[in-house]
Amino acid sequence: GATGSTGATGSTGATGSTGATGSTGATGSTGATGADGATGSTGATGSTGATGSTGATGSTGATGSTGATGSTGATGSTGATGSTGATGSTGATGSTGATGSTGATGPVGLVAGIASYGSTNNYVTLSANNTEYIRLLTSGNVGIGTTTSATKLHVEGDMTVATLATAVSGDSPVYADSTGKLKKGAALEPTFIDVSGAAGQVIGAAFTTVIMTTENSDPNGHHNTATGIYTVPSSGLYQITGTFRVQDGSTVGRQFGVGVHTSNIDGYWFYWHAVQNTTVAADRTTYPYIRVGRFTAGDQLRMFSYADGGNVTILLTGMQIIKIGE
Repeated sequence: GATGSTGATGSTGATGSTGATGSTGATGSTGATGADGATGSTGATGSTGATGSTGATGSTGATGSTGATGSTGATGSTGATGSTGATGSTGATGSTGATGSTGATGPVGLVAGIASYGSTNNYVTLSANNTEYIRLLTSGNVGIGTTTSATKLHVEGDMTVATLATAVSGDSPVYADSTGKLKKGAALEPTFIDVSGAAGQVIGAAFTTVIMTTENSDPNGHHNTATGIYTVPSSGLYQITGTFRVQDGSTVGRQFGVGVHTSNIDGYWFYWHAVQNTTVAADRTTYPYIRVGRFTAGDQLRMFSYADGGNVTILLTGMQIIKIGE
């Protein structure tokens, strides 16, 4: 019949032996869920199953948004330099940039208002009353009266030397060439000789060298007493003077000539004289000689004579030669 209502639960008696399981009653309604029990410990991981075959590739999904940029990797080694390309055509000149600020002021000159330093071309000048007079260039050249000295000392204008040492044998003269540059000439040496003699030498109708054997002055031995020849030591301008004292040995007079040249020939350097016609055969006459000429080193000068109308006898001769210019 119908199940009666459950009576009040009595006190639990002693547990009897388990009776036979009765048939399962109808399932009652689900009771309220009890509180979760504590999580049990994880069981051991089972072995991995065999990988299944790859499935067919699905269609590509839509592109996702770009992820954040990663950090920059280390710089790789530099590659070999490529060959230089052809130079391109020059572009149009750009507009002039703004003027830069003024640079620092240069150093002050040696003496304010007198000396100055040029920073552009690197030179030093000396001035007075705002007028430049001396300039020292980086080449070491000094110009006085010029800004473009081409030599160690370049003077534009007159120059005065108050005191000079006396030149001695072996010194070299200083002269100016056509451009005004000072140059050193050949070493100076005594170029003065004074010789005399030839007494008794007879001069006839032939050009004859006068042999003077007394050397009053010949410091460098340029005169030869055996030949009567003077060898010119250096090229230049020479003055030649002399005296010629003769006796014609007759009362009818004679003509004779005397000259100094590089050879015994007639010319403008040969002076003719007429010995006075006297009644005394022993009368003597002295004739002067002077010549200025330009000669070359090595020229051989000699005094020579010629008599016309009879012989003349030399009583005494003298000759002086001095160099008077280059």
